[in-house]
Amino acid sequence: MHNTVKVVRGREAAKIAELTSDGWELIEQQSGPLRTELTFRKIQPQSPFTKLTAAFHALAPATQRTVIAVTGGIAVALIALVVVLTVATSGDDEDTKDPVATNETAASNTEPSASPPAASSTKTPTAPPTPAPEPAVITAKNTPEFEALLSEDECAKGSAAFAKAHEGDKILFDGTVVNIAPHGNFDTRFDYLLGPGDDGPNTTQGAILRYEDVNYYDFGLTGKNQPESLDVGGLFRFTATLEGYNPQTCIFALSPVETEAR
Repeated sequence: MHNTVKVVRGREAAKIAELTSDGWELIEQQSGPLRTELTFRKIQPQSPFTKLTAAFHALAPATQRTVIAVTGGIAVALIALVVVLTVATSGDDEDTKDPVATNETAASNTEPSASPPAASSTKTPTAPPTPAPEPAVITAKNTPEFEALLSEDECAKGSAAFAKAHEGDKILFDGTVVNIAPHGNFDTRFDYLLGPGDDGPNTTQGAILRYEDVNYYDFGLTGKNQPESLDVGGLFRFTATLEGYNPQTCIFALSPVETEAR
């Protein structure tokens, strides 16, 4: 079983420690400009039978034949001993039966029962209800908390709790480009401020969301009407990974997954 997760660069060690403690083993690490992709596999504990089989196969062929012969001889001897003891015990039981007691027992078995046997009061245990699975992609329709964040004040209560509970999850929302600024001293990499709705730079309601240090090709544009650039005021359907939340600036950090023009 394999598990691939993406984390913001600099947080690899914490995620590795978390999954390692749950029995996962890191097998691959790929670093990108914003995120690092970590691939793990589940470590399967060896059963005593597996260990015994592995030890047997490690023996030399001659030693393996000796072990098989000795084990087979012991098994035959044990079976023979069980058969002898069973026969002997059965004969003793037949010899020690009391004829009078046997007749009395037979007579008592023929008498009608005074009352019908009581019905069993044992109840079949009921299995606990299965909890509803988490949505594969969080939207305003399937997650009320996310719907509230897209319509309330930008620093709405519950923002930090939502980000903590869904860090690393994918979210999907209809939004707009509110602002674009160069990232550091780069000419081809930018920071995008996004908002819900259709108001572009005039957006005043809802969560503030940001793509940091991205270029045109990071957006994963899809659909028929793919623009040549993503400008302020553009309307898009964003699919992104929730990376975190800054309570001082009230900004949700996202990384793009897929973008479709509306």
